[in-house]
Amino acid sequence: MDLKAINDLIRLAKHQESIDNKLFKLTLARLEDLHQSIEVSGENPEEALFQFAMDYIEHIPEFLNILFQTQKTCGIKDFIAPFLVIAEENLLSSSTEAQLEALLGKAYFIYRLMEEVNDAYQVKSGIALIPLNMTWDNLIAHTILGEAEANTIDDVVQSTVKSMLTSAHVYDKKRFNENVCYKDPQQLLALWSRWPDLSIDSKADVKFSLRTIC
Repeated sequence: MDLKAINDLIRLAKHQESIDNKLFKLTLARLEDLHQSIEVSGENPEEALFQFAMDYIEHIPEFLNILFQTQKTCGIKDFIAPFLVIAEENLLSSSTEAQLEALLGKAYFIYRLMEEVNDAYQVKSGIALIPLNMTWDNLIAHTILGEAEANTIDDVVQSTVKSMLTSAHVYDKKRFNENVCYKDPQQLLALWSRWPDLSIDSKADVKFSLRTIC
């Protein structure tokens, strides 16, 4: 996991954002499209939504690092490593622009990829690989990206996970049952306690109103 390259890419993108403000302009344009359950308050809601997008992107290195540590500590490398390779290659591909607007889509791909992997893992083992609910964070990012782009990413994620889980290299039922199903969930919880839920701990004043969900 080349965390230095990932951090360097984010740093360059932040510098570019200080010049062209593309991500800020995008978040400003999306304010009226937010799901009714999402509340962006404060004197500058556009700044709050932009800050959330920044937090969402900047947490990617830590998120990937904890997953990397998890696979080693919990002995589930065979199941997790292939997805980490996909995430890293997608993020650091030669076509990736050093712009926060582009990295938001890359971040969304990674979070959604691991969300789907987590669901599959939990169905197969009864244990949450990632004991966090990323639904709301991803919903906000989905809205900022726009329906067309976000839905395209969702389709790619779902087809990728489906293809990988039918691969004998990634998921051999006997080996999975022997090496994964009997892991201590408390071990995973201890590792993930380092990872903040963006919807709660983000510096942005972005909240959810449960009364408006139904």
